[in-house]
Amino acid sequence: MIEKEPDAKTVLVVGDSLAIDLAKALDRFYASETQLAIVSKGVGSSGFVRDDYFDWNAAIDDYLTNQPFDLLVVAIGINDRQEIRAADGRHQPLTPGWRLEYERRLNLFLSKVSEAQKPVVWMGLPPMRKTSYSKAMSQISSMHRLAAFANGAEYVDIYERFVDDDGNYSSYGPDLNGQNVLMRKSDGIHLSSAGSDKVAFFIDKVVKQFYRGGEISVAVVDPLAETDVYDMLRPPFQGIAQIRKLELAGAVRELGAKSKSQELVLATKPEVMALPVDQLFAAPQGRADAFGVGEALEEPAE
Repeated sequence: MIEKEPDAKTVLVVGDSLAIDLAKALDRFYASETQLAIVSKGVGSSGFVRDDYFDWNAAIDDYLTNQPFDLLVVAIGINDRQEIRAADGRHQPLTPGWRLEYERRLNLFLSKVSEAQKPVVWMGLPPMRKTSYSKAMSQISSMHRLAAFANGAEYVDIYERFVDDDGNYSSYGPDLNGQNVLMRKSDGIHLSSAGSDKVAFFIDKVVKQFYRGGEISVAVVDPLAETDVYDMLRPPFQGIAQIRKLELAGAVRELGAKSKSQELVLATKPEVMALPVDQLFAAPQGRADAFGVGEALEEPAE
């Protein structure tokens, strides 16, 4: 085993049992990287719902104070389809009251890490074998995606990496060498070692955007700063890989309005119709996880 440098940067991996497996995979992935160390703090059966069992918001306070780390990786959610207790009572899974309390806990957790100026990479949930459970996990994952966007975290969508050609759950799939191998454990929920290694590969693509030359930095340069385009209508710049201002700085105008190729649309113009943030995360129509945020709008009644 290759020894890590004394001043190696630390990637803290938190979450449920998915995080435990992911931390092992990241440890394997960075085995030869002497300046990057993985610290696993996953807790089996935990989540953001049962804070009486394990409170992740209390835990992150402790880690920020007593567990020095440079970047946070989160993999969580498979235990969260259960009743949640809020100040106004108990709420059944995915009901409006449940969503409000769950979102509050997600945003509180992420805001604490953001205020500490630590980069966050959040792993999306894969499809599950049981259809009803998979639908619930997709809705929860959509909430994770929005919370990540709102708090400047990077969200890594792995859903399509674990489906067959028809977009359905598949226990097998190509590994990092292109070989068709077992990607999931027998419970139809967890990832196999090969599946976790595959996720680690995609997590690394985002980590490498913060980790450069032995240093981890959250500094981001807006390529549109100090230009007229900077004031165009667009979502706030949240992170590097998730959404770039440059990619979203397109022409925004009223429906039916004539094109004005030489005129920029500024945020100060009240007549301009901005794209709702939730539409940015709508899953493609027909994809099995097009629930919650990705749910298509109903047709208006005749």
